[in-house]
Amino acid sequence: MDKSRYESLDFLRGICALSIMIYHYTGWTFGHYSANSVMGRVGIYGVSLFYVLSGLTMYLVYYKNFTFSKTFFKEFYIKRFYRIYPLMWFVIIISYIIIDTKNNWSQQLIIVSGLFSVFDWSASTPLGVWSIGNELSFYLLLPFIFLSFKKNKYVGIGLSGIVFLCYIYFAYFMFNPLMEGTNEDSNYKNPLNQAALFVGGILIGYFFKEKQFKPVFINILCLVGLLLFCYYPCNGELRNAYLGINRLVFTFICFIITLSFFKIEFNYVSNKIKGILSWLGEISYSLYLMHGLVWSIVLFTGIKIRYILPISFILSFLVSHFIYKFLESPSRNFGYKLLKNNKPTI
Repeated sequence: MDKSRYESLDFLRGICALSIMIYHYTGWTFGHYSANSVMGRVGIYGVSLFYVLSGLTMYLVYYKNFTFSKTFFKEFYIKRFYRIYPLMWFVIIISYIIIDTKNNWSQQLIIVSGLFSVFDWSASTPLGVWSIGNELSFYLLLPFIFLSFKKNKYVGIGLSGIVFLCYIYFAYFMFNPLMEGTNEDSNYKNPLNQAALFVGGILIGYFFKEKQFKPVFINILCLVGLLLFCYYPCNGELRNAYLGINRLVFTFICFIITLSFFKIEFNYVSNKIKGILSWLGEISYSLYLMHGLVWSIVLFTGIKIRYILPISFILSFLVSHFIYKFLESPSRNFGYKLLKNNKPTI
């Protein structure tokens, strides 16, 4: 796959991270959003897009050479470990130093292991870490999805269908449409409520990697996806955006947006804008996990409230850049060196 296609996915990843930060910062400053607001939808489905992008990227990088073997598992999980865990641990440690935690030692250990999404998805974690736990649980599912498609296309579709049935079950039956329940946060963070997004990304890669589309069609598809995301009629409190049919509609919109970015050409975009989008894509993981901590630190300084928002924005970019340069990138490269592979594929 050519480099420009990977860049376009990085662009979308960076836009999602930036949008989620804006959602949190403006929500904490001006109040919570409703379901008919664009930023409210970003707050929910920005993370969903991350999952779709992750599934698509995993397919593009690993599916062709996949074998259900020790060699694949070793390479895949070592790379994922050094890509995910160092920053996750850093955020957990700093967060608990600054904010403290009510978790006991057993809960702390399962959070640090990254397997809390499998064994205790309602665990109290720093902002954003819950979604990383879901991501790690998807990596356990990925070899079985790949294996099913390698064996037979229809077996793969059948297994994917089971995952989507779980998704539909949560959308219609696990959340009370009339009022927010005490277990709603736990149910929402349940990996079975999110896995279809990751699998959907895999399906986009499987069915559309080799498909060629006319640029005008992809541009229109991207525009339609963005317009639907902004203007699809969904009102009331924000949770309405992930209930019943709304959940399915917004999920389909996320698939449309991801597919369009996967196939779109950015030749008409200036190199300066491309550079900014590429940089946002690089620091997206750091920006996503660090912006909540940055806000807390700025808040604790006791500065005037009107300065908190702009200072947090600036510091989030600076901190995320240095975290990427001095923690994320070195730890990822260490994993590649450990596998005697000096050229990262993601």
